[in-house]
Amino acid sequence: MKRISLLSALLLAVGAAVAAAAAGSPAPVNEAQAVAFARAVDLTAADLPGAQELSDAFQEPGAEEREARRAQSRLLRCARPGAFAHKPVYRSVSALAYGDWIVGAAVVVMPSRAIATDEIGVFACARGHACFARGAQPIVGSANEPPLPPKPLRTVFIRLATLLGRGAIGVHTLSRQLRGARTDDVVFRVGTAEIEFVAFGKRQFPSATEVGLLRLLHARAEAAAGRL
Repeated sequence: MKRISLLSALLLAVGAAVAAAAAGSPAPVNEAQAVAFARAVDLTAADLPGAQELSDAFQEPGAEEREARRAQSRLLRCARPGAFAHKPVYRSVSALAYGDWIVGAAVVVMPSRAIATDEIGVFACARGHACFARGAQPIVGSANEPPLPPKPLRTVFIRLATLLGRGAIGVHTLSRQLRGARTDDVVFRVGTAEIEFVAFGKRQFPSATEVGLLRLLHARAEAAAGRL
């Protein structure tokens, strides 16, 4: 039976994270710090008036967490052969139902700044851009589904360095497999981790609303990292 995995759209790229490095060798991020950071960054219904929280439906215990890492590794290998997803210190996913859209943020606290920088960096080249756009698509398939969805019908990359910092990448896509489905997918780094924002629906998500949520996520992450 075919299925549509919205969780895959939220998790194919890796989400938000931790900590500004202190002078000298930075201390490792522990799980308690990672959990506190994620909770400070997560989206809530209060951030988007009229939205309903769906976070309980997007938790990742056990097998789902392992599948998220496998999916991320497939995406990274597409962009750079031999790359793989590292085990995070902590992963959190928040999701909202907002009108015709599902809006989500993934917060994945990585063990080090170098790992977070490298995982985002694989998407900087032309090949990386193409793979990122494919990974932004909702998965529609069966047990024999391909490693990544096919190339989108339409792809528009957006410039985000001024808003979100160096290395940030964002794309608006129109799905080839799911008629009329549109996905906005953005990933950026703060400190030792990455933050992902996804909006999925049958219409283009409002640009001003998206920019406002991205500013909010970035500001929260910077503030939380500064307290660690």
